[in-house]
Amino acid sequence: MENKTALIIGIDDYPGEGDQQPLTGCVKNALSVKNALEKNEDGTDNFYCHFCTSESGPKPTSPYILELLRQVLKPEADLALIYFSGRSQIGPNSENGGNGKFFLKAQESEITRNDNEVFKTQRARLGLIDFTDDFLQEIMESKAKNIIIILDCKDSGFFGDLERSNQHGDGIQRFSYLRKGVCILASSDIGQSNNSNSLGGAFTKTLVKGLKGGAKNGDGNVYLSSLYNYLLSEFEHGNQTPVFKAMLTEDILLKRTGAGLAYGEKINRVGESVRKGLTNLFYYFNRSEELTEEKLAEVDSMNFGGPEAIDQVYKFHELGLIKIVRGELKDIPSEGLYCKLTEFGQTIWKLEHGQRRRNFGRKR
Repeated sequence: MENKTALIIGIDDYPGEGDQQPLTGCVKNALSVKNALEKNEDGTDNFYCHFCTSESGPKPTSPYILELLRQVLKPEADLALIYFSGRSQIGPNSENGGNGKFFLKAQESEITRNDNEVFKTQRARLGLIDFTDDFLQEIMESKAKNIIIILDCKDSGFFGDLERSNQHGDGIQRFSYLRKGVCILASSDIGQSNNSNSLGGAFTKTLVKGLKGGAKNGDGNVYLSSLYNYLLSEFEHGNQTPVFKAMLTEDILLKRTGAGLAYGEKINRVGESVRKGLTNLFYYFNRSEELTEEKLAEVDSMNFGGPEAIDQVYKFHELGLIKIVRGELKDIPSEGLYCKLTEFGQTIWKLEHGQRRRNFGRKR
């Protein structure tokens, strides 16, 4: 049995944060991630979770968080997962006396790091402390086989990066530093805000939906790759782009949904005509193109007497192969409809597409 441990951090309350808008959804984020990770769908143990928030238990100060981090990153850990939802900040770049580092913030108000004076003054004014140097050092020196860092905070796509002047001295170069076995899944890229409210953040809500089965792979389980693809598809049309950085040699199983066999049976229940119809309409679903009566008529003209395309769209939706992005099914003839493939729909299309390629390559 795999040794899987997690450290889940959620901080809403930052003393001495001045005029900054207080955070309200980070603790709820942390709780939802803990609940999604602790058990597999069949009730068996998945991750052993250390839970650290600003609402209960010891305060999430940097010494306490680092103490929990060391427990999570023990050498015998096959997989360690660290989730953080709270405040963050990017320091000044090299042109302003810094190195453009990204800082996570623990809950305390003392200055203990010997940073450059520009950022030290800024941190003193905010009354906040960063613990990112020690945090990253523990991760990079850990003997744990694989480490996943998930961040739901502003500019989190910068975590693990540094900035420096390029070799010509006329610009700033950004680069990542990760050891083998470490990956970062961040809620947004630099300069992007996180969509959130008192009930939690959009990224974490989508992350949890994925962990609970929305990001199931072809075998019915949730893997790191399928989770990231699910997040990308869900945020495809928004102003927040999840970021993934990794030094991995294998995909990572995050959660067993207990649906592997049932998922296979579900695939078998999708008939051949439905699979072929899905392939005919793949262009529209893959690119979220508008489906109109005229476009469906075009598909019908190439369908050689098969089921009408409009009926197939209803069937795809019934089977969970597509989801509605905009509009309603009843709007197809008049206003158009925007759909996209679900993870299950992508699996069916890949199976059918692969079969067609194999058939095409056979000698006759």
